[in-house]
Amino acid sequence: MERADLIENFLKKNKLDKIPIEWMPSDASFRHYARIKTPNKNYILMDAPKPENPKQFVVIDEILDKNGLSVPKIYDSDFENGFLLLEDFGDDTYARMLAKGADELELYKTALSSLVKIAEIKDFEGVSLYDDKWLNYALTAFTDWFIPNALNRELTQKEKNSFNKIWNDLYASIEKAPKGLILVDYHIDNMMHLKDRASYKACGLLDFQDAKVGPLAYDLASLVEDARRDVPKEIRKQILDMYIKAFPNMDKNLFMRSYHVVAAKRHVRVIGVFTRLKARDGKDKYLKHIPRVWKLLEEHLSEPYMLPLKNWLDEVVPNELRKTPERLLIQKINNNNRSR
Repeated sequence: MERADLIENFLKKNKLDKIPIEWMPSDASFRHYARIKTPNKNYILMDAPKPENPKQFVVIDEILDKNGLSVPKIYDSDFENGFLLLEDFGDDTYARMLAKGADELELYKTALSSLVKIAEIKDFEGVSLYDDKWLNYALTAFTDWFIPNALNRELTQKEKNSFNKIWNDLYASIEKAPKGLILVDYHIDNMMHLKDRASYKACGLLDFQDAKVGPLAYDLASLVEDARRDVPKEIRKQILDMYIKAFPNMDKNLFMRSYHVVAAKRHVRVIGVFTRLKARDGKDKYLKHIPRVWKLLEEHLSEPYMLPLKNWLDEVVPNELRKTPERLLIQKINNNNRSR
């Protein structure tokens, strides 16, 4: 059966098959979203074909909802075919609000208050651990996609083994750092401003199906070191200070060590993912962000315990290659010329 027919059957079950659906622009994932408008309320259809796993979205949604966070209500699900019918939070993403001139610091403070609330969650049933397996998998985006496209060669096995060992050692050094539920993609494009709600509830959360149990510093780094926009350094510092003050009994030095490690790891992964989105999937729009992410990564390399990573990068990826790979930019230009 064609996917369009499967969608129609799912909507028919909910008496929504006669209503036009409005497909939204796609993002970096394989998921697609559509808005369905009725006289009484609007709905969001999530179309998540394999290998996407909408069941995991439901698991995380239920945990967050039970703990008072603002997440979409789930009206119906079809796990076999990959469909969810969700509450519509509207159009006011944080990104759109900022584009309209909203108070940047206040929006980030609200996102922070939501993050603090998430850090208090203790029930992680059904959520997998961010372990060595996930760490090593995350690194493959960089080693298997950025490196070949930037260096025009594959890593040697020795280089790859060294890179993975550096990261395993770094993560072992923060084993005792605060852990909890991390949503993994905690940035402004996945947050909604809900003007009819107060405090942390004013931050509507989206796109959390990849959540894990891991270092709490991860989502904080995702928030203030955004791969897609420049967050002013003064706001980054204020939000980081506010988070630390929210947990007065926390070992600040260990937390900051974990912050530097996980922020650097996230940036390494994102550089690889943005490269892959162009090289494999033909998505050009992420290429422009790669130089920003490199600059963010380099900010963490001055920490003494990051020296092994700095040395590896200095040897394998010299400064002149820490940018969008030239071959991908050439492909983009050629594609644009052919489309004219």
